[in-house]
Amino acid sequence: MEEAKHILGAQGNVWTEYIPTTEQAEYMAFPRAIALAERTWSPKEQRDYDGFASRLSRHMERLDLMNVNYANHLFEVKTDITSADNGLNIRLSSLAPDAKIYYTLDGTEPGASATEYTKPIKLTENKTLKSAVYRNGKLLSRVQQTDFQLHKAAAKNISLTNEPHPTYSLGGKAALINGVVGSDDRYGDGEWLGWSGQNFEAIIDLGTSQDLSNLQMRFYNGQGQWIYLPREVKVAISDDAKSYRTVATQRLDANNNQKVVSIDIPLKASKGQFLKVTAQKFGFIPEGAQGAGNEAWLFVDELVLE
Repeated sequence: MEEAKHILGAQGNVWTEYIPTTEQAEYMAFPRAIALAERTWSPKEQRDYDGFASRLSRHMERLDLMNVNYANHLFEVKTDITSADNGLNIRLSSLAPDAKIYYTLDGTEPGASATEYTKPIKLTENKTLKSAVYRNGKLLSRVQQTDFQLHKAAAKNISLTNEPHPTYSLGGKAALINGVVGSDDRYGDGEWLGWSGQNFEAIIDLGTSQDLSNLQMRFYNGQGQWIYLPREVKVAISDDAKSYRTVATQRLDANNNQKVVSIDIPLKASKGQFLKVTAQKFGFIPEGAQGAGNEAWLFVDELVLE
Protein backbone atom coordinates (compact mmCIF):
# COMPACT_ATOMS: atom_id res chain seq x y z
CA MET A 1 0.00 0.00 0.00
CA GLU A 2 1.09 3.58 -0.63
CA GLU A 3 0.77 4.41 3.07
CA ALA A 4 3.20 1.66 4.11
CA LYS A 5 6.23 3.83 3.41
CA HIS A 6 5.16 6.18 6.21
CA ILE A 7 5.21 3.46 8.91
CA LEU A 8 8.43 3.65 10.92
CA GLY A 9 7.84 0.72 13.27
CA ALA A 10 5.47 -1.05 15.62
CA GLN A 11 4.84 -1.23 19.33
CA GLY A 12 2.85 -3.39 21.70
CA ASN A 13 1.18 -1.72 24.65
CA VAL A 14 0.20 -3.34 27.95
CA TRP A 15 -2.13 -1.06 29.87
CA THR A 16 -1.73 -1.74 33.57
CA GLU A 17 -4.61 0.20 35.16
CA TYR A 18 -6.26 -3.10 36.11
CA ILE A 19 -3.15 -5.29 36.39
CA PRO A 20 -2.23 -5.46 40.10
CA THR A 21 0.87 -7.67 40.02
CA THR A 22 4.11 -8.13 38.12
CA GLU A 23 3.16 -11.75 37.46
CA GLN A 24 -0.06 -10.73 35.71
CA ALA A 25 1.78 -8.08 33.68
CA GLU A 26 4.20 -10.78 32.51
CA TYR A 27 1.26 -13.00 31.62
CA MET A 28 -0.21 -10.25 29.45
CA ALA A 29 3.13 -9.39 27.80
CA PHE A 30 4.47 -12.86 26.97
CA PRO A 31 4.54 -14.45 24.49
CA ARG A 32 2.94 -11.42 22.80
CA ALA A 33 6.29 -9.59 22.89
CA ILE A 34 7.92 -12.51 21.07
CA ALA A 35 5.13 -12.51 18.47
CA LEU A 36 5.59 -8.76 18.00
CA ALA A 37 9.31 -9.28 17.37
CA GLU A 38 8.52 -12.04 14.86
CA ARG A 39 6.03 -9.81 13.07
CA THR A 40 8.26 -6.76 12.84
CA TRP A 41 11.71 -8.30 12.31
CA SER A 42 10.93 -11.17 9.92
CA PRO A 43 10.62 -10.44 6.18
CA LYS A 44 7.03 -10.85 5.04
CA GLU A 45 7.83 -13.72 2.69
CA GLN A 46 9.48 -15.69 5.52
CA ARG A 47 6.65 -15.45 8.05
CA ASP A 48 5.17 -18.85 8.79
CA TYR A 49 2.78 -19.41 11.69
CA ASP A 50 3.56 -23.11 12.19
CA GLY A 51 7.28 -22.39 12.06
CA PHE A 52 6.85 -19.61 14.61
CA ALA A 53 4.88 -21.93 16.92
CA SER A 54 7.66 -24.53 16.71
CA ARG A 55 10.33 -22.00 17.61
CA LEU A 56 8.17 -20.44 20.30
CA SER A 57 8.19 -23.66 22.30
CA ARG A 58 11.97 -23.24 22.72
CA HIS A 59 11.52 -19.63 23.81
CA MET A 60 9.13 -20.88 26.47
CA GLU A 61 11.83 -23.15 27.87
CA ARG A 62 13.97 -20.04 28.22
CA LEU A 63 11.12 -18.15 29.89
CA ASP A 64 10.74 -21.05 32.33
CA LEU A 65 14.40 -20.74 33.31
CA MET A 66 13.85 -17.01 33.84
CA ASN A 67 10.71 -17.67 35.97
CA VAL A 68 8.57 -15.57 33.66
CA ASN A 69 4.81 -16.07 34.09
CA TYR A 70 3.74 -16.35 30.44
CA ALA A 71 0.47 -17.32 28.76
CA ASN A 72 0.48 -20.75 27.15
CA HIS A 73 -2.80 -20.68 25.19
CA LEU A 74 -1.03 -21.27 21.88
CA PHE A 75 -0.27 -24.86 22.77
CA GLU A 76 -3.69 -25.79 24.10
CA VAL A 77 -5.40 -28.85 22.69
CA LYS A 78 -7.32 -28.24 19.48
CA THR A 79 -10.44 -30.32 18.94
CA ASP A 80 -11.92 -31.39 15.60
CA ILE A 81 -15.32 -33.10 15.70
CA THR A 82 -16.86 -35.19 12.92
CA SER A 83 -19.80 -37.54 12.65
CA ALA A 84 -19.38 -41.28 13.21
CA ASP A 85 -21.78 -44.22 13.26
CA ASN A 86 -24.08 -43.59 16.23
CA GLY A 87 -21.74 -40.95 17.66
CA LEU A 88 -18.83 -38.58 17.20
CA ASN A 89 -15.18 -38.88 16.23
CA ILE A 90 -12.94 -36.53 18.24
CA ARG A 91 -9.52 -35.61 16.85
CA LEU A 92 -7.03 -33.82 19.10
CA SER A 93 -3.97 -31.83 18.05
CA SER A 94 -1.52 -29.24 19.32
CA LEU A 95 0.96 -26.83 17.75
CA ALA A 96 3.59 -27.86 20.28
CA PRO A 97 6.36 -29.90 18.63
CA ASP A 98 7.69 -33.03 20.34
CA ALA A 99 4.70 -32.97 22.68
CA LYS A 100 2.14 -35.58 23.71
CA ILE A 101 -1.56 -35.19 24.42
CA TYR A 102 -3.10 -37.09 27.33
CA TYR A 103 -6.82 -37.34 28.02
CA THR A 104 -9.48 -38.81 30.28
CA LEU A 105 -13.19 -39.49 29.82
CA ASP A 106 -14.11 -40.10 33.46
CA GLY A 107 -13.81 -36.57 34.81
CA THR A 108 -10.35 -37.04 36.34
CA GLU A 109 -7.40 -34.77 35.59
CA PRO A 110 -5.27 -35.85 32.59
CA GLY A 111 -1.83 -36.37 34.12
CA ALA A 112 1.08 -37.84 32.19
CA SER A 113 -0.09 -41.28 33.32
CA ALA A 114 -3.50 -40.86 31.64
CA THR A 115 -4.33 -42.28 28.20
CA GLU A 116 -2.05 -40.94 25.48
CA TYR A 117 -3.87 -39.70 22.38
CA THR A 118 -2.81 -41.73 19.33
CA LYS A 119 -5.98 -42.03 17.26
CA PRO A 120 -9.44 -40.41 17.01
CA ILE A 121 -11.66 -40.92 20.03
CA LYS A 122 -15.12 -42.29 19.30
CA LEU A 123 -17.95 -41.19 21.57
CA THR A 124 -21.32 -42.93 21.56
CA GLU A 125 -22.70 -41.33 24.73
CA ASN A 126 -22.42 -38.08 26.68
CA LYS A 127 -18.92 -37.71 28.09
CA THR A 128 -16.61 -35.13 29.68
CA LEU A 129 -13.30 -35.03 27.85
CA LYS A 130 -10.32 -33.55 29.70
CA SER A 131 -7.08 -33.17 27.78
CA ALA A 132 -3.68 -31.53 28.16
CA VAL A 133 -0.36 -31.22 26.35
CA TYR A 134 2.82 -32.55 27.94
CA ARG A 135 6.44 -32.38 26.84
CA ASN A 136 9.12 -34.42 28.55
CA GLY A 137 6.60 -35.26 31.25
CA LYS A 138 5.91 -31.58 32.03
CA LEU A 139 2.53 -29.93 31.58
CA LEU A 140 2.79 -27.47 28.67
CA SER A 141 -0.84 -26.32 28.37
CA ARG A 142 -3.84 -25.70 30.52
CA VAL A 143 -6.18 -28.62 31.10
CA GLN A 144 -9.03 -28.30 28.63
CA GLN A 145 -12.46 -29.63 29.53
CA THR A 146 -15.14 -30.28 26.92
CA ASP A 147 -18.56 -31.62 27.83
CA PHE A 148 -20.00 -33.52 24.88
CA GLN A 149 -23.76 -33.82 24.55
CA LEU A 150 -24.71 -36.30 21.85
CA HIS A 151 -28.02 -35.59 20.13
CA LYS A 152 -29.65 -36.35 16.79
CA ALA A 153 -28.13 -33.37 14.97
CA ALA A 154 -24.62 -33.73 16.39
CA ALA A 155 -21.99 -33.47 13.62
CA LYS A 156 -24.58 -33.83 10.85
CA ASN A 157 -24.57 -31.69 7.71
CA ILE A 158 -25.69 -28.09 8.21
CA SER A 159 -26.05 -25.13 5.86
CA LEU A 160 -26.69 -21.45 6.62
CA THR A 161 -28.67 -18.97 4.56
CA ASN A 162 -26.70 -16.04 6.03
CA GLU A 163 -23.08 -16.46 7.06
CA PRO A 164 -22.15 -15.20 10.55
CA HIS A 165 -20.13 -12.03 10.94
CA PRO A 166 -16.40 -12.76 10.33
CA THR A 167 -15.52 -11.52 13.82
CA TYR A 168 -17.79 -14.10 15.45
CA SER A 169 -17.47 -17.13 13.19
CA LEU A 170 -14.40 -18.82 14.67
CA GLY A 171 -16.03 -22.22 15.09
CA GLY A 172 -17.78 -22.08 11.72
CA LYS A 173 -21.24 -23.47 11.06
CA ALA A 174 -20.20 -26.84 12.52
CA ALA A 175 -20.07 -25.19 15.97
CA LEU A 176 -23.87 -25.14 15.95
CA ILE A 177 -24.11 -28.95 15.97
CA ASN A 178 -20.79 -30.23 17.37
CA GLY A 179 -22.25 -31.49 20.65
CA VAL A 180 -20.56 -28.73 22.65
CA VAL A 181 -22.49 -25.97 24.43
CA GLY A 182 -20.90 -22.52 24.50
CA SER A 183 -19.80 -20.50 27.49
CA ASP A 184 -22.39 -18.89 29.76
CA ASP A 185 -20.15 -15.84 30.13
CA ARG A 186 -18.28 -15.31 26.83
CA TYR A 187 -19.77 -15.13 23.35
CA GLY A 188 -16.30 -15.05 21.74
CA ASP A 189 -15.39 -18.63 22.66
CA GLY A 190 -15.81 -20.08 19.17
CA GLU A 191 -18.97 -21.98 20.08
CA TRP A 192 -21.24 -18.94 19.75
CA LEU A 193 -21.87 -17.53 16.25
CA GLY A 194 -22.98 -13.93 15.77
CA TRP A 195 -25.03 -12.14 13.12
CA SER A 196 -25.23 -8.37 12.75
CA GLY A 197 -28.57 -7.14 11.44
CA GLN A 198 -29.47 -10.50 9.84
CA ASN A 199 -31.90 -13.30 10.49
CA PHE A 200 -30.58 -16.73 11.44
CA GLU A 201 -31.60 -19.62 9.21
CA ALA A 202 -30.06 -23.09 9.26
CA ILE A 203 -30.97 -26.33 7.52
CA ILE A 204 -29.80 -29.58 9.11
CA ASP A 205 -29.66 -32.78 7.06
CA LEU A 206 -30.03 -35.75 9.40
CA GLY A 207 -29.17 -38.24 6.67
CA THR A 208 -32.33 -40.27 7.15
CA SER A 209 -35.90 -39.56 8.16
CA GLN A 210 -36.14 -39.62 11.96
CA ASP A 211 -38.70 -39.13 14.72
CA LEU A 212 -38.16 -35.73 16.36
CA SER A 213 -39.59 -34.50 19.64
CA ASN A 214 -37.75 -31.36 20.82
CA LEU A 215 -35.29 -28.67 19.77
CA GLN A 216 -33.35 -26.77 22.42
CA MET A 217 -31.73 -23.45 21.46
CA ARG A 218 -29.63 -20.94 23.39
CA PHE A 219 -29.30 -17.23 22.68
CA TYR A 220 -26.90 -14.71 24.18
CA ASN A 221 -28.64 -11.67 25.64
CA GLY A 222 -26.36 -8.70 26.27
CA GLN A 223 -28.28 -5.56 25.44
CA GLY A 224 -25.49 -3.32 26.76
CA GLN A 225 -23.33 -4.92 24.04
CA TRP A 226 -26.02 -4.48 21.37
CA ILE A 227 -26.92 -8.19 21.53
CA TYR A 228 -30.66 -8.93 21.62
CA LEU A 229 -32.85 -12.00 21.61
CA PRO A 230 -34.64 -12.86 18.37
CA ARG A 231 -38.28 -11.92 18.19
CA GLU A 232 -39.44 -15.33 17.04
CA VAL A 233 -38.13 -18.82 16.28
CA LYS A 234 -39.73 -21.07 13.70
CA VAL A 235 -39.02 -24.75 12.99
CA ALA A 236 -40.01 -26.54 9.78
CA ILE A 237 -39.44 -30.13 8.62
CA SER A 238 -39.06 -31.68 5.19
CA ASP A 239 -38.43 -35.07 3.61
CA ASP A 240 -36.94 -33.71 0.38
CA ALA A 241 -35.37 -30.31 1.33
CA LYS A 242 -37.86 -28.62 -1.00
CA SER A 243 -41.28 -28.70 0.61
CA TYR A 244 -41.23 -27.72 4.30
CA ARG A 245 -44.04 -27.87 6.83
CA THR A 246 -43.90 -25.63 9.91
CA VAL A 247 -44.17 -27.68 13.10
CA ALA A 248 -43.43 -25.09 15.79
CA THR A 249 -43.29 -21.34 16.36
CA GLN A 250 -42.15 -19.64 19.55
CA ARG A 251 -41.92 -15.95 20.41
CA LEU A 252 -39.32 -14.60 22.84
CA ASP A 253 -39.65 -11.89 25.47
CA ALA A 254 -37.33 -8.95 24.69
CA ASN A 255 -37.53 -7.89 28.35
CA ASN A 256 -35.86 -11.08 29.57
CA ASN A 257 -32.75 -10.00 31.52
CA GLN A 258 -30.94 -13.35 31.65
CA LYS A 259 -27.47 -13.31 30.05
CA VAL A 260 -28.11 -16.63 28.28
CA VAL A 261 -31.65 -17.63 27.37
CA SER A 262 -32.37 -21.29 26.67
CA ILE A 263 -35.65 -22.33 25.07
CA ASP A 264 -37.22 -25.72 24.41
CA ILE A 265 -39.34 -26.02 21.29
CA PRO A 266 -41.62 -29.10 21.28
CA LEU A 267 -41.84 -30.59 17.79
CA LYS A 268 -45.08 -32.51 18.39
CA ALA A 269 -43.66 -35.95 17.56
CA SER A 270 -42.74 -34.88 14.02
CA LYS A 271 -40.72 -36.93 11.54
CA GLY A 272 -38.38 -35.89 8.74
CA GLN A 273 -34.85 -35.77 7.36
CA PHE A 274 -34.37 -32.02 6.98
CA LEU A 275 -34.89 -29.47 9.75
CA LYS A 276 -35.09 -25.76 8.97
CA VAL A 277 -34.62 -23.41 11.94
CA THR A 278 -35.27 -19.68 11.54
CA ALA A 279 -34.72 -16.99 14.17
CA GLN A 280 -36.13 -13.57 13.31
CA LYS A 281 -33.72 -10.76 14.23
CA PHE A 282 -34.73 -8.18 16.82
CA GLY A 283 -34.18 -5.27 14.43
CA PHE A 284 -33.21 -1.73 15.40
CA ILE A 285 -32.22 -0.98 18.98
CA PRO A 286 -34.85 1.32 20.57
CA GLU A 287 -34.29 4.89 21.71
CA GLY A 288 -32.81 5.27 25.16
CA ALA A 289 -30.88 2.00 24.95
CA GLN A 290 -27.17 1.67 24.32
CA GLY A 291 -26.57 1.57 20.56
CA ALA A 292 -29.99 3.10 19.81
CA GLY A 293 -30.74 3.28 16.09
CA ASN A 294 -28.33 0.48 15.16
CA GLU A 295 -29.28 -3.04 14.14
CA ALA A 296 -29.01 -5.47 17.04
CA TRP A 297 -26.71 -8.49 17.05
CA LEU A 298 -28.04 -12.04 17.26
CA PHE A 299 -25.91 -14.78 18.87
CA VAL A 300 -26.80 -18.48 18.58
CA ASP A 301 -25.32 -21.52 20.32
CA GLU A 302 -25.73 -25.32 19.95
CA LEU A 303 -28.91 -26.65 18.32
CA VAL A 304 -29.74 -29.66 20.49
CA LEU A 305 -32.17 -31.95 18.68
CA GLU A 306 -33.99 -34.82 20.33
